[in-house]
Amino acid sequence: SDVPALAGRLRWGPLVTSSVGLSVMLGATLAFASLGATQLAWTTLPEKAQLDFPDANAFAAGLKAGAMPEEFRGMKLVLTDHQQRDSESLFGANSVIYEYKHDNGDTYLVSCDFPFVGGWHELSVCYRGIGWQMSDRTVAKGVAQETDAYDYAQLTMTKPDGRSALVTFCATATDGAPVEAPALTLAETFFNAFSRRENSADARQSYQVQVLTERADEISEADREMSRQLLDEARQRFAAVMQGL
Repeated sequence: SDVPALAGRLRWGPLVTSSVGLSVMLGATLAFASLGATQLAWTTLPEKAQLDFPDANAFAAGLKAGAMPEEFRGMKLVLTDHQQRDSESLFGANSVIYEYKHDNGDTYLVSCDFPFVGGWHELSVCYRGIGWQMSDRTVAKGVAQETDAYDYAQLTMTKPDGRSALVTFCATATDGAPVEAPALTLAETFFNAFSRRENSADARQSYQVQVLTERADEISEADREMSRQLLDEARQRFAAVMQGL
C-alpha cells in the first residue's frame, strides 16, 4: 500500500532522537514528538526563567495509564509509548505517544511533549527544516467548553511525490491556561524562531499537544475535523492528568 503505517512499524526510540532516522521514511520524518516540540522553539533565556515543571515522571505515568480512550470516533488505540531522553535534550525529555487507527487504514498520532518553559513552540519551522513544504498555516480557536477556549494551529504540508501531512497542535501551561498562538506568516516563523525575540520573558511551564496524520494525496476536510476533535479530546484529558498531580 502507498499509505505507510506510521507508528505501528516504527522503532520510536531511534527515530525521535536521530536525525538520520528521520530522513528514512515519512513516519520518521514526522517523528512527531521530538523535533516538533522543541527544536527552533520560542526559547526563554536561562537568566529570565528556569524549568520548574511538576513531577514529569508522575505526569508521564498518568498519561500512560489510560489517559486517552481505547476508541475514538470509530478508531482504535493500537499503541501507547513513552519516550525518554536526556534532560538537556533540545527535543524534550519526555514524549507520550498514542496511535489511533481506523478500519480503512487511516492513522492519527497524538503526542504530549514535556517539559518546556516559555511560550509557544512553532512546529512549522521544524517541519520545514526537515524537508516538508508548508502549503498552509492557520490559527483558530478551539472551544472544549464555553469557558475553555484555546488557540490551536494547523499545518498542511506536502512532499514533491504528492504526499501530504497535517499537524494540529497547541500549547498549554501547567496550570491549564492556554498559550496564545502567534498569527504568523510562514516566512515570519523562521525569522522569529531564529531571532528568539518572541516571549523571551515568558516563564510559564508548559507542555505541547500534537495530532499528526498523513495521506498519499491531499488532506481532506474530514481529516482536519478529526484532527481538531482529537486535539480537543487530548488537551482536556492531558489537563486533567496534570491537575491531578
